[in-house]
Amino acid sequence: MHRNVRHDRMMDDEPESDAHEAAASSGGLNPDHVRVLAAGLSHLEESFATIERALLGRGSTLSRYVDDLAPEQRTIAVDYIEQIRERLAIAARTLKLSAPARIPISRSLHTIVTSAKITLEDLSPRRLRGYGPLDATEAELVASVASDLDRALERFAEFLARPTPNDLHERIARLTADPDQLEMVSALERIASRNMLVELRPAIAALIELFEVRTFEVAVFGRVSCGKSSLLNWVVGQQVLPVGATPVTALPTRLRYGETLAGIVSYADRDQRMTIAELAGLITEAGNPGNKRGVLRATVELPARVLLEGLVLVDTPGVGSLAAHAARETYNYLPRCDLGVLLIDASSTPGRDDLDLLRRLDASGIPAQVVLSKADLVPESEHPRVLAYFAAELERALGRAIPVDLVSATLETRLAKQWLASRIEPLSTRAAQAHRESGARKLTALHASMLAILRTAVARRAGRPDEPASGDEVERLALDAESQLRELDHHAALLLEKFAHIADEAIETATRRIHLAEASEATALLVTSLTDTANEIRRSFETGLVSARARLREIFAELARLAPGVSDTNLHVDLVSQPALELSAAVRELVLDVPHWPAAERRLRSRIESAVGADIRAAFDKLETALKRWSREAIEQVATQVAARVEPARASGRPSIRVATADLEADLATLEGL
Repeated sequence: MHRNVRHDRMMDDEPESDAHEAAASSGGLNPDHVRVLAAGLSHLEESFATIERALLGRGSTLSRYVDDLAPEQRTIAVDYIEQIRERLAIAARTLKLSAPARIPISRSLHTIVTSAKITLEDLSPRRLRGYGPLDATEAELVASVASDLDRALERFAEFLARPTPNDLHERIARLTADPDQLEMVSALERIASRNMLVELRPAIAALIELFEVRTFEVAVFGRVSCGKSSLLNWVVGQQVLPVGATPVTALPTRLRYGETLAGIVSYADRDQRMTIAELAGLITEAGNPGNKRGVLRATVELPARVLLEGLVLVDTPGVGSLAAHAARETYNYLPRCDLGVLLIDASSTPGRDDLDLLRRLDASGIPAQVVLSKADLVPESEHPRVLAYFAAELERALGRAIPVDLVSATLETRLAKQWLASRIEPLSTRAAQAHRESGARKLTALHASMLAILRTAVARRAGRPDEPASGDEVERLALDAESQLRELDHHAALLLEKFAHIADEAIETATRRIHLAEASEATALLVTSLTDTANEIRRSFETGLVSARARLREIFAELARLAPGVSDTNLHVDLVSQPALELSAAVRELVLDVPHWPAAERRLRSRIESAVGADIRAAFDKLETALKRWSREAIEQVATQVAARVEPARASGRPSIRVATADLEADLATLEGL
């Protein structure tokens, strides 16, 4: 039995006769005796239990034990161990020992996960090179494996942090989707939980999220005062959104169906219903400049027929607005829409902001269409030419065709009605059906994955060939996907390091460009140059995400060939809410003299530094902070989608499912009957 060092030391400090007298006078075991005995017996019980699991074939792949016993020896050894464990239990009762101080499993799990993440850091290629050379191929493999394990630990840590462990089950109970689909998703969740198929949780969560959001959101974008609010008021048949000649809209406002007309504003801690007139004061730049009131979401409910089947229309602040906060709110909203409608003045040409928004929609996997407003200012005979011109310009700039329609600023025209009838109203009638179809596809894929897993498990129990030959290939592809995610993390970290001196470099570049220009162009060049420097880094972020998205879609296609149910190769990435540089009014309005003698460049730099240097640095610092948050969220969004596709494929190669054979076969029968 293990000796307790502290207790032995205490006994050694006393004369031996005194120690015996103290024990004799106590009339029983003192607390230290009890503690040492309980800890020792508990240690013995755990040691024999570990050996017993190894003898019964339940040890892990990484177990330190090799079973070298003959079959008869193994059987007898297990019997002896059972007898010893039973004797240990009897000993504890005889000595009236209680179990050692118990530790909550939740606390231990948190500790184990934290410790495991620290251990993985010690297994990085950088640390391993301290033990000898490591070639690039092996280093990449080790890094991918460690990163994959770390991401699994992170998902486990997130699960432990949730207040409600059975959140998927409870979320399903609150759904109001199609009864047949609900019955199936409920059965799949129940079977996955019973068979401990945690790999399927991301896919089930994605499916539940689809059923929770039963709307089809059409967001209307455009430059300041292009007529977005007026167009939406006409579509729903009521004046519910404020309109004006100035950039009035301060944050995205949703129009959804409701039995009565009302405004709803969501704050961090509450929702508040109000009249439409009260709402107008919170969604306009004049009434709520810079959203100082902290509105998270604004909604108008109204009994409009076009909204009846789940269609939601969204009015957004003007892109390119002088109100930087309003423009930021627009871009932050973008990833949440299902279709983007961009309004452009028919008498103008597609601008830089217009093309940028369409590119971001396309890169994020969001379909788009263009509507040309103010068609009444263009002769009707010119309409075909204008439509052809815009369609050609957009296809040339974006590399793909975009639907283009014409509407009038007055809206009481045949063109507007045609657009509504052909583009918007069909979405209303198709919204519910589109969600049912999407849900059915995801359900079918998840059902196929779970069937393959349980059929493989049952085949193993019956002694038939168990694991498909594709198991190693699935694992290779899974690690390849993890390598792409790890590369994204690394790429983002390198780009963020550039911000250490980015403001100085931006000012230097701007100074050189301004020094060679005319005085009248100085302010515009300063703003453009600073913005270009920031956009170069922003484009680098985009390039990394788009490249990873392309490779990941290839991986999904390969997985679909190997594993049942992995058929969806679509992958959404959030490029549209990427933050932009926000320069203060002091920078945008700075008046600069532009001396042209060579030595004057230093003077010009000094002038910029003294006047707005602090503002420029503050703007780049703010952009750095925003990019850190955005890149972390964007990469995590991609990682979640990867897990929802890759983990079900990996689950089919699991060694075993540790439930009773009868229960396993019953679950398989249930799945085959769905």
